[in-house]
Amino acid sequence: MTKIKRLIMHGFKTFGKRTVLEFGDTFNTIIGPNGSGKSNVIDAVCFVLGRSSAKSMRAENLSALVYNGGKKGKAAKEAEVSIVFDNSDKIFPVEADEVKVSRFVKSAGNSVYKVNDKTKTRQEMLTILSAARIDPDGYNIVLQDDISSFISMSSINKRMILEEAAGISVYRERKEKAEQELLNVEQRTKDAQIILEERKQYMDELRKDREEALKFKEVSSEMERLKFSLLHKEKEKKSAELSQASGKVAESEENIHKKNEEIKSLKEKTAKNKEHIKEITKTIEDKGEKEQVEMNRELEQKRIEMATLVSEQNNFNEQLRTIASKEENVAASLKDLQANIKSLEEKKKEVSGLLEREKSNREKVEADIKRFNDKLNLGSLDEINKEIESIDAEAEGKSQEIQSLREKQQSFIREKDRLEMELDGIDSRISKMKQVEKQHKEEIEEIKKLKEEFKKDTMELAGLLNEDSMIANKLIKLRKKLVELKEKEVKLNIKDREREEMLSRNIAIKKVLELKQQKPGIYGTVSELGSASKEHELALSIAAGSRMNQIVVENDEIAAECIRFLKENKLGTASFIPLNKIKFHGISQHAKEAVAKVHGIVGPAINLIKFDSRYRKAFEYVFGATLVIDNIDTARKIGIGNVRMVTLDGDLAEVSGVMFGGHVSKGKVAARFKDENVRNELSELIQEINETSGLINSMEGRKSEIGEKIDLLRAKKAELEGEIIKREKSLYLQDSDLSASAEEKERIGREVRNLDEMIANNQAAISSLLKEITDLKGKKQLLRDKLSEISDLSKLAELRAYEESKKGINERVSGLEGEISRIDTKLEVLQHDKESSESVLKDLDKQKGEFEKKLKEVQLRVKALKEEISEKENVVKKFYSEFKELFEKRNKLENEIQDYENKASQLDNDAREIERAISNIRYKEAQLKTEIDALGEEMKQFKELEPISLSERQIKARLAELEQIIASIGAVNMRAIEVFEQAEKEFNDLVDRIAKLSKEREDVLGLISEIESKRKDKFIKTFESINNSFQAIFQKLAPKGEAFLEMENPAEPFEGGLKIKVRLNKSRFIELRSLSGGEKTLTSLSFIFALQDYEPSTFYVFDEVDSALDKVNSKELAGWIKEYSKKAQYVVISHNDEVLSDADFLYGVSMDKEVNLSKIISLKVEG
Repeated sequence: MTKIKRLIMHGFKTFGKRTVLEFGDTFNTIIGPNGSGKSNVIDAVCFVLGRSSAKSMRAENLSALVYNGGKKGKAAKEAEVSIVFDNSDKIFPVEADEVKVSRFVKSAGNSVYKVNDKTKTRQEMLTILSAARIDPDGYNIVLQDDISSFISMSSINKRMILEEAAGISVYRERKEKAEQELLNVEQRTKDAQIILEERKQYMDELRKDREEALKFKEVSSEMERLKFSLLHKEKEKKSAELSQASGKVAESEENIHKKNEEIKSLKEKTAKNKEHIKEITKTIEDKGEKEQVEMNRELEQKRIEMATLVSEQNNFNEQLRTIASKEENVAASLKDLQANIKSLEEKKKEVSGLLEREKSNREKVEADIKRFNDKLNLGSLDEINKEIESIDAEAEGKSQEIQSLREKQQSFIREKDRLEMELDGIDSRISKMKQVEKQHKEEIEEIKKLKEEFKKDTMELAGLLNEDSMIANKLIKLRKKLVELKEKEVKLNIKDREREEMLSRNIAIKKVLELKQQKPGIYGTVSELGSASKEHELALSIAAGSRMNQIVVENDEIAAECIRFLKENKLGTASFIPLNKIKFHGISQHAKEAVAKVHGIVGPAINLIKFDSRYRKAFEYVFGATLVIDNIDTARKIGIGNVRMVTLDGDLAEVSGVMFGGHVSKGKVAARFKDENVRNELSELIQEINETSGLINSMEGRKSEIGEKIDLLRAKKAELEGEIIKREKSLYLQDSDLSASAEEKERIGREVRNLDEMIANNQAAISSLLKEITDLKGKKQLLRDKLSEISDLSKLAELRAYEESKKGINERVSGLEGEISRIDTKLEVLQHDKESSESVLKDLDKQKGEFEKKLKEVQLRVKALKEEISEKENVVKKFYSEFKELFEKRNKLENEIQDYENKASQLDNDAREIERAISNIRYKEAQLKTEIDALGEEMKQFKELEPISLSERQIKARLAELEQIIASIGAVNMRAIEVFEQAEKEFNDLVDRIAKLSKEREDVLGLISEIESKRKDKFIKTFESINNSFQAIFQKLAPKGEAFLEMENPAEPFEGGLKIKVRLNKSRFIELRSLSGGEKTLTSLSFIFALQDYEPSTFYVFDEVDSALDKVNSKELAGWIKEYSKKAQYVVISHNDEVLSDADFLYGVSMDKEVNLSKIISLKVEG
């Protein structure tokens, strides 16, 4: 059994001299007159067991526990109390048979603990005591006037005493530990889920990239096989054409020979006929044919003019029919437009009416809400709740401020105590220094110099350590910032290089660009040479289209050299823009007039792209007269076909009238201009990275320099400190003696007064904040009363109905205003179309008048010509009848000549055609051989592929489909396949980790449930046992009374406290505070003895617990203590003879008042 064997006091309170109390194992009683110091024995027990509150030991502070010497005695420098426990049962975790616990306190107030003369911390000492269930604040130690505290303490504290007796604190600790583990698991799960969510989003994005990459890879593979098959078919086709062409050459040469022979024969026949015609013509001329010839010529001219006029007449009629058709279509369209405009205007009028009605309704609802609020003198419900939240936040802030001020107040009080203690001993130190200085003046001066140097080095070291710490913190932040900047740089570089990666897919462009260093005059692709703002990049990239990948060169000679290079190396094809040949046609006057009337034009594309002025011709060619506009509606206002236009969101209208558009994702555009924002951001980022790196290097250098200085100062400081201590000891001086002086005393006095003022100000500030918090609580309650009032008066629903009605009206107003805006936009477009249609009708009417006028003129001329031709024909017929036979013969010969010449000419043409065909065939032969060789070379890049058994048409159709798929895919990140696999593995690992954490959480919850169940069961058993003992003991101490323990919450005992119910003389149960002092004492003692019955303590210390008892009850108490001392050790301070008479050991305490010194005499009482 752990019992107190002895108590040793030296310099503690009134025990200035070393005093040893040898305690017996049973009933020990300490007696003595009031003021003799007997209660100081109990204080000594509390002190050595580790109580931290000086007030609980009846002292202002710990330094007040040191013996002060009284009026004539000498004050002690420190107080010591040791308590020796029996450890023969080895209950303490110490090998010795005795355990000595000691505590020392210096006059400055600092404590030191020792166990068996080995220094320990307070926590270490308490841990050793807890092994024997010894608690410095336990119920087994009852101080003077504290017996009633068992009655007055809160029900929660009573319950906790039972918990301690039940020994379930271990369950509480295990539960707290389990709950902390649960919090940790939940936090780790939450962190993991946050990471998982981020990873999931990343995986979703990456999965899309991977699918696109796989699709791209699959499509590319199929395209390669299709291209190979197409090349194979093309090669077979070309080979067949070459064989066919070679056969045609021989056949054509034989055909030419035959035709030349026929031409020779026809020329001979023609010559003979011409001779005959000469003779006939001479005969006719001699007979007057010259006149007839002139007549025939005039007739022929009239007929030609007639045919021309008829053709013009037919053309004019066709033009008029076309104009009539156009007029009919435009008129119908104009009619539809007018109907649509009228319909929209009516709809706008209808919607405007609805809008006005809704606005009127809104004004009425707002007026109702205002009347409702004014009537009840309330703001809106939301405003009240917000104000309550604001008050709560303000009160919380003020509470935190009070807590901070209280901590500061405690700091001020501690500092004041320290200074006052220093002030108490400064006079003796000043006197001591004066005596030493007389004998050792030079040595004192030398020590002062060393101390001054030591102080200076200490301050310099503190400054350097502070600077080193600041630099270390800055370096951590800068290194973190540098990592973030470099990550950002990588992302921007990847974004900037996407365009280059896309270019590198075209082998021909890539190879030509690689020649830039060797061949000056190759400048780069259009996409490389231009840059655009983020706002205009999409529009300009769409406008440039396929010309983005065209290569800008100095002149046509360099372009030709590059083309030869590609051809010789079989690298494919590329387009070139030679700056010396390229031409640009500006915007037409008609387009300028159309553009000038319309709003929504961003500007000409050429003005929105940035480039070196050397390449202006190239960019003028690329963009031409293209305009960048805000949207497709603006394009229609300008007029589709008037000028080439592109919208900011990627829709394109060509001059031909073709329109391209829809949803265009920036990431899907095949080629893009440089984003000047990315370039600028990248440039600024690189500059910031360089600056940050430079700053890190500079700081690391400074930190190294400071580190060296710190090492030197530490060594110097240690050396100075050693020298000072050595010299002070040689003069028998303490560290604080040298600083003692009248000035120092005055300084300390000033600081004490300053602290008094600061403590007073701090307390005033705390009081002011507490008043403000009280005011805020009052204000909050008023607001809560308002909310209650709304609820009580059933006005809450009405207010919410008004607010919901207003919200609905606002939504409808917004919808109607949006509809009116859309109608206005449609009306503007339709009005523009109407004006355009009316303008077209006017132009058509003007053209119709001009054509009708010209047609009338032509018809009149045709009529006149018919009459003239008729007259001429009659004259020719008359002349012809006179020379009919000669004319017929000559005509026959002329016709034959004409036939011969035509036939010869045809044969000659045929021969020439055949010659050209042979030349073409031979050229084609050479071309086919070259193409076949090129196809063979091109097929070599497709290794180990077999042609597909599809027709050429099917292959081309499939290739077109695949090219559209590739175009729709856009830029592809091929690394996404590899990255996705790694990310997927990490994602699955994270899912497994969350599953494990979830299981771990379930296990912890199960453990908490199990702990709580065991804790509750043990507590209830303990309660029942102690309650039974309590009832029995109280019945014996107060035979006419009754008392028992009652749980406030039997179902959940740990959520409530423990009550003591007492009834005296069979009356009703009465409040504990209504009991007399003696009745409270009896109740408390019954509780303590009941606790001992269940879980006896090894010793009990009572300080005058019987002071409120009469002789009968005192005698009863003594009997109980006598009985219970058989199982535990009791140390009791008492004045009652009834108690003293039953004691086994008596200790008498007396006081020497001159020196305030207590003495003890012990006596063993024989039974």
